[in-house]
Amino acid sequence: MQHKTDGFDLASAKVCVVMNRGSGKKKHVELREMLNERLAPACGSFELRESRKGSDLPALARKVATEGFDLVIAAGGDGTQSAVAGLWLIATS
Repeated sequence: MQHKTDGFDLASAKVCVVMNRGSGKKKHVELREMLNERLAPACGSFELRESRKGSDLPALARKVATEGFDLVIAAGGDGTQSAVAGLWLIATS
């Protein structure tokens, strides 16, 4: 994990995207392809974690928060953003 005083370098960062497949217009296939084509190559390491439904997000966010990622991105609607951000803050405090 990068130190807080270091500049952020995506090329060496451990990145995780938490995606809710059931969110919004359910365009998760297109989003997955875009993330793998555009974001993954720019990262030091990249993982995509998907939930099948919104109720799976709290457990998934808790797990991701303990795995030492430098950057966690929530991909989904307002509920996904809120669940991941809120649980991330709690788990890393």
